[in-house]
Amino acid sequence: MLHPVDGPTGSGIGFTGERGENCLAVYPGANRLLSAHHIRAVEQAVRGAGLVVAQFEIGDEPILEAFSLARAAGARTVLNPSPYRPVDPRILERTSILVLNRVEADCIADSLGLGDAEPGLSRPFGRLADALLGRGLEMVVVTLGREGAVAYKQNAIPLRQPAFPVDAVDTLGAGDAFTAGLVTGLMEGLSLSDSLERAAACGAILCERIGVFDALPTVTELGLFIRTWGTRIPA
Repeated sequence: MLHPVDGPTGSGIGFTGERGENCLAVYPGANRLLSAHHIRAVEQAVRGAGLVVAQFEIGDEPILEAFSLARAAGARTVLNPSPYRPVDPRILERTSILVLNRVEADCIADSLGLGDAEPGLSRPFGRLADALLGRGLEMVVVTLGREGAVAYKQNAIPLRQPAFPVDAVDTLGAGDAFTAGLVTGLMEGLSLSDSLERAAACGAILCERIGVFDALPTVTELGLFIRTWGTRIPA
């Protein structure tokens, strides 16, 4: 599905603090040239996918087209709106699973007029999840860094996934790693609980290392990490 275009490749610069927290500066470059036309050129591949995943290093137009094709074919869609920008309502209504960090969840809550809330786990993310699930989403997952993650589904008790208590040296790409772990788990037919555990493990392994692509775990590393930790994750 690679399609060469004129223009520089997209790039980003990450700034990491002493505790591993980060902020990003992103230049989209050629990513902004991706259009609905490019998506339609690979329509059969999109329609044949089990899950279609998108994030915000590309524009709204190709995401909307891909999600429209996927949902029409009965496939689920996963949106991770990072780097954050206001979410087009048309994309949101075609999203099956929404994966957000705390900041992104706050921004979407504000955009929906849900008002201010106390910081931390006391923030009523359940209220945001209810609003989004009421719009037709299948699941909302909020990642909370060292506090783990919470998955919300309609008419179900929120499922909490504790974070693996690793020493984070670089959190760049942790959200991407988490989403990748979650998606592959769901694609392989794992339970939501096991998929969240895999997602948390992917994020934790990456945070222990410097870098992003080279820091992502292999399947072997992932399996060893989960077996080593076993049930030792604090609830």
